[in-house]
Amino acid sequence: MPATTSDYNSFIMNGVDVKQGEYPWMVAVMSKVAEDSFIAWCTGFMIDRRHVVSAAHCFENTNPRRFSARIGDIYYNNGTRYDVVNIVRHASYSSPLYYDDIAILTLDRDVQLPGFNPVCLPDSELEKQSLVGSGATVVGWGASRLGGDMSLVLQQLNSVPIVSNRDCNRAFRQMRDSFSQQFPRGITAGFICAGFPEGKRDSCSGDSGGPLMVRHRNRWFVVGIVSFGYECGKPSYPGGYTRIAYYLKWIQRVLQKI
Repeated sequence: MPATTSDYNSFIMNGVDVKQGEYPWMVAVMSKVAEDSFIAWCTGFMIDRRHVVSAAHCFENTNPRRFSARIGDIYYNNGTRYDVVNIVRHASYSSPLYYDDIAILTLDRDVQLPGFNPVCLPDSELEKQSLVGSGATVVGWGASRLGGDMSLVLQQLNSVPIVSNRDCNRAFRQMRDSFSQQFPRGITAGFICAGFPEGKRDSCSGDSGGPLMVRHRNRWFVVGIVSFGYECGKPSYPGGYTRIAYYLKWIQRVLQKI
């Protein structure tokens, strides 16, 4: 996620480097700081050759000219650059809350890179599963420690246990007033949570918008979007993700309109 003063941040701690070409759908979302000068900002993933899914909270400024995308390399500054021509955030997203934390970016042209393919959205079988207890993989360019810079090389964290929304809600309720202010309805069906009870390994700043994925029928399916977490890797606090299955119809409607 971009720099923030919120208690709830998201990045990869204690992950491992991704191999070149391993996840060809990954997108480094860049933010403009000067004319033709961009810095690493958030993470995203391709769901077809033209559209990127990311987190809505990465785009408080929805002017597409403020952003670009780099695709096709594990080093975020080496990927092929694409201009962003349109940004659609979920209409119900409202900062500083994390409900409906999903956005779709349209690129200026199709991605035609060698070896490229988009990640799969949940099929009808996965859509119906809670996935609690499953091991998931999260990928991003986020910082390796709280307050650190984004990682130059794409990182992955494997076998992250998916936990129930009930347990996730119980964990964050310990934050009391802070949690109630940003999650007044608690952890709803639009979220999916995953994390190691002992902490230390987690998604963190810069990973926002990146995919939480599961392997199903020998293919990668995205089931969540990196959204929030507490102090990155804090024991007993799982990471919070936007649940893709909950927003499949919204994604389809947006793609039909743009």
